[in-house]
Amino acid sequence: MNISPTLEDELALEYEYKFMAMEKTQEFLDSRLESTQAHETGVGNGIIDYLFTTFKGNVMNWVEDTITPKRGVKPNYADVLKWLTTLMPLEDTVNKMCLMALSCTLSNTLNAWSNTNAPRSTTSYVSSLIAKGLRDESRLQEFINYLEDHKDDEEYRKAERRLESGIKYRKSDYYRRYFAIQFMTKSNWTGTTFAEDLWGQLATYLVSLLIDSSDFFDRQMVFVKTKEMEAIVPSEKLISTWEKNSSNMVMHAFAVCPMIVPPKPWTAYNNGGYYGELSPHAKLLRLNAFHGSGYFFNSYMKRLNSADISGPMTAINAIQSTPWHIDTKVLDVVKKIVKLGGDRAGLPRLEPFKGLPKLSNPTPETLKEWKKKARGIYEKEASRKGRCIRMLATIKTAEKFASYDRIYFPHNADFRGRIYPIPSFSPQGDDLNKGLLQFSDVPPLKSEKDERWFLIAGAEFAGVDKVSFDDEIKWVKDNHENILDTAKDPIGMLDWWGNLDGPFEFLQWCFEYEKLVTYKKTHNNPCVGFITGVPVAFDGTCSGWNKSFSPYKQ
Repeated sequence: MNISPTLEDELALEYEYKFMAMEKTQEFLDSRLESTQAHETGVGNGIIDYLFTTFKGNVMNWVEDTITPKRGVKPNYADVLKWLTTLMPLEDTVNKMCLMALSCTLSNTLNAWSNTNAPRSTTSYVSSLIAKGLRDESRLQEFINYLEDHKDDEEYRKAERRLESGIKYRKSDYYRRYFAIQFMTKSNWTGTTFAEDLWGQLATYLVSLLIDSSDFFDRQMVFVKTKEMEAIVPSEKLISTWEKNSSNMVMHAFAVCPMIVPPKPWTAYNNGGYYGELSPHAKLLRLNAFHGSGYFFNSYMKRLNSADISGPMTAINAIQSTPWHIDTKVLDVVKKIVKLGGDRAGLPRLEPFKGLPKLSNPTPETLKEWKKKARGIYEKEASRKGRCIRMLATIKTAEKFASYDRIYFPHNADFRGRIYPIPSFSPQGDDLNKGLLQFSDVPPLKSEKDERWFLIAGAEFAGVDKVSFDDEIKWVKDNHENILDTAKDPIGMLDWWGNLDGPFEFLQWCFEYEKLVTYKKTHNNPCVGFITGVPVAFDGTCSGWNKSFSPYKQ
C-alpha cells in the first residue's frame, strides 16, 4: 500500500466512474434499439408521453364516431371496436389502444432505422403486431370480467387469484401475455372471437391515425424482396429527438464510488461530498420522493434553506472523513473461495443450476409437478445470478481500492435524518462488504476493557448474541484453538467459520485475534497498545422507548 493520492488522482477516479456509467448507459440504449424495446427506455417513455395526448384525442374521436349509430356504411371493424368498449370504460380502452400502437410503432421504426439488417417496419408488419397485442389483451380482459362476474364461486375466485399472481410474477410483456393465453386455454375459455383480418384493419387504421397525429413518423415505399410495400419510417424530428435525449441521458449517467481523499465537507444542500464529475450527482439530502420539482419540493427547499442545519452537517462531515482500508487478507480468501466455485461462507455458487429434462407425453399430474419444480429451479437460478453480480462487483471494487492506505465514503442523509454512505460498496453493506473493510488510523487499545469489547464483537460476528456478554467471552475462550486455526488456514477451516452468522466479518476478526494473541505474548500479556481496525458495532438501547417518550421530553 502506502499510496498517497492527490486531489488530481481523485478527480481522475471520479471521471473514470462517470465515463464507465456513460458507456454502460449507451450500451443499454443500443441493446434496447436492437431488441425492438426502445419504448422501455427513459427516452422512449418520454417520446410516448409527448405524443400521447394528441394521439389519444384523435383516437377517442375516431372510436366515438365509429361506434355511434348512424346511417351509411360502417367500416368492417366497427363491431370489434364496439365490443372493445364493452370490456372496460371507454377511456381505458382508448388508453390501451394508444399505448399499444405507440410502443410497437416507435420500437419497430427505430429498430429498422438503427439496424440495416433488421426487417423493414412495413405498415402491414407493424399493424399485425398491434392487432395481435390488442386481440390478446382484450381476450384477457374479457376473461377477467368473466371471473369477476362469478366471484361468488370459490373456484372462480381461486382462478382469478392464480391469474393475477401469474401475471404479476412475470416481468416481460411477452411472458405475461403467453402465461395468460395458456391459462385461458387450460380453463377451456374461448370467449368472443373475430376474424383476423378485422383486427388487422383496425390496427392499420390506428397506425394511420398515429402517423397523421404527429410529425414523428413518415410513410415510405420500400422493396421487400421483389415486392413494393409501404413502410413506416422515423421522421427527421423523431431521429433528432431520440439522439438528443439519448445523448442527454448518457451525459447524465453516473456511478458513485469510494473516495481516495477526504470528502469535501458539506456546507450546503448541493455543496459537499465529491469534488469533480460526481459532484453534481450528490446532494446533502435524499429527496427522491419529491422528484426534484413541484410545490412540496419547493416548499421543503425553502424551509431547508432558512433552517440551521450546521449540526447535522457537522455529524455527516465527521462520519465521511473517517478513513478505512481494504482488508487484503480477507480479500485473498474470498477470491480463493470464488475459484473453488463459491457456494460457501454465504457466497453464491458460480455454476448455474441445471434445468429439468423435458418430459415425453406426461400426464397432467406429472406435468403439473414438473412445472412446479422447474419454477423453483428458475427462481433459484435468477437469485444466483443476481447474487453473483453483486459479489463480483464487490470483489472488483475491493481489488481496485486495495492499494490505498485510506479510502473514504461520502455520506448524506434522508429527510428523517438517517445518515447513509453514498456508494453501495460501504461499511453499511452486507457481510462480505463489511468483512472487506477496516478502520485506518485507529488509536491503540488503552485498557483491558477495550479487549473485552473486542472479544464480545467476535462472538457476535459468529452469531452468539442472544446470551450475556460474559457468555459471549466464554464462547471465544472455548473456541480459542478453532479461531487460531482459522486465521492460519482459512480454507482448511472453512466448514467451521463459513457456516457462522457473519462469516467474513468473523474471518476478519479471527485474523486480528491471532495478532492480539501474538502481541500479548511479546508484551508480557497486556493488550494495551494493540492496534486493530475491526469495527465493533453497538446497537441502540431502547430506541423505541426513546422515540415514544420524546413528545413528553422525558
